[in-house]
Amino acid sequence: MRLEPLTLSLLLLADPQPDLTGEEKARLQDEHMGYLASLFDGGELLAAGPVQDVPPGRLVGFSIYRCPPERATQLGDRDPAVQRGKYVHEAHQWLVPEGVLAPGKGRLPRSATEVGV
Repeated sequence: MRLEPLTLSLLLLADPQPDLTGEEKARLQDEHMGYLASLFDGGELLAAGPVQDVPPGRLVGFSIYRCPPERATQLGDRDPAVQRGKYVHEAHQWLVPEGVLAPGKGRLPRSATEVGV
């Protein structure tokens, strides 16, 4: 069995948080989601989403990239919410059996409105 190197990225709240209005936070979240959707559409991102039912703290989401950690770090650094200081991220190589996480027919939402948030 061949193992495929993927990258698991942890999305964490930055500390301190930027001083943003509610409207700015909503717009930034939509920019963040739109950016991730564009990476998914381009084939470098396999999945991304928020973490639920975790104790209060810094961990807020995961992403799985089909590229080395160095490239995932570059892509994560371009996220508008990372650039504005809302989030930071960590990239870790993850080995899984080849083909287990093959791209599907789904898509990522481009805004919080699409998921009813």
